Amino acid sequence: MPNKHEGADEDSRRLCDLLLEAVQANTDGTLRRYEAQTCCSVDYAPGNVRLYYVYHGRRRISVWPRWASGDSDDLKRLATSASLTAGTRKKTATTWAQNHPLNIYVNDQPELERLLPIIRLATEAIDAGKTTHTIEMTAFEIDSNGSFPEGGRIAVTLNAYERSRTARNACVAYYGALCLACGFDFEKRYGLIGLGFIHVHHVVPIASIGSDYQVDPIKDLRPVCANCHEMLHRRSPPYSIDELKSRLVGGSVQPPAIDTALGSSRVRTV
Repeated sequence: MPNKHEGADEDSRRLCDLLLEAVQANTDGTLRRYEAQTCCSVDYAPGNVRLYYVYHGRRRISVWPRWASGDSDDLKRLATSASLTAGTRKKTATTWAQNHPLNIYVNDQPELERLLPIIRLATEAIDAGKTTHTIEMTAFEIDSNGSFPEGGRIAVTLNAYERSRTARNACVAYYGALCLACGFDFEKRYGLIGLGFIHVHHVVPIASIGSDYQVDPIKDLRPVCANCHEMLHRRSPPYSIDELKSRLVGGSVQPPAIDTALGSSRVRTV
């Protein structure tokens, strides 16, 4: 069998393809995949930085995201909080090993969706001009008392400051990219371009907090769709999510399932 991506296990190949498409759909950068039967690697431009490796297994993949070896414990806690299984590299003598210190196992599409915020953090570090992941994550145990400094009065989608993006991604990794008010799923409705997309709502209105407020991504933030986000803020103070749910006409939204045709995806260069 030729040593190419097409020769890998069918299920692991589909996960590898989906991960590439999902990461590309959620970044402004350019990805290039180098393929092999046992392992694929993906570079991220600008800079042509090696973003992650994918090792093909039997019906699953093992993903090694770019990360600083000194932050590997934080990465492992993040993976655990997202209900993902991670393993730590025993030896980090080479630069390659230092830049990719931990692997995360992905068995199916739901696990891949929970991995996406972690890959997004790595791309943000590269965009900031860092060759290794040095984002501040000293309190990133999002299943306990993790909190992040909020960058003042900014848009509630939390895209303006690096630490705020970290809190947003932690919220989505914990709750999932589903609207907690109506159940809307952007990926099911729009396919790959909607994978991982969701607004994040402040339970405590951001206009009422100070610039030094420590945002807890689990207690203070909730994922909601754009429509529900607007409806929550139709009054001041905003409606609670439970109040909005009680006002839904016809109950929660059940969007039709959309086939993303994973089996037909054979992307080499995006």
